Amino acid sequence: MQNHQIEMSPLSQYLSADGKTVKVEICRGDDGGWNLEIIDEFGTSTIWDDEFKTEAAALEEAKKTIHDEGIELLICTDPWVITDRSYAQTTGDGMRLPAATEFHIK
Repeated sequence: MQNHQIEMSPLSQYLSADGKTVKVEICRGDDGGWNLEIIDEFGTSTIWDDEFKTEAAALEEAKKTIHDEGIELLICTDPWVITDRSYAQTTGDGMRLPAATEFHIK
């Protein structure tokens, strides 16, 4: 069995807009680029299909999506998926969410 380490980007962070917070995870992809995953407060992920050439490009895409489409697009509202709304204040491991970078739209 191969021990595969995931290379996480130091640019991974929490972003907030309109009173909502999402976790932006950027990690090394299988093809040498960078994967972008955004996780909402319910643990639901939005994952981009294509890899980005740089970590900064992946982060910029996350910010652009929040700016252009709104953070609500990245938050699951399907009641069949969301079973415990108390999860909103914690991460999947029960830890409290850290302070997020407020993303102001101008």
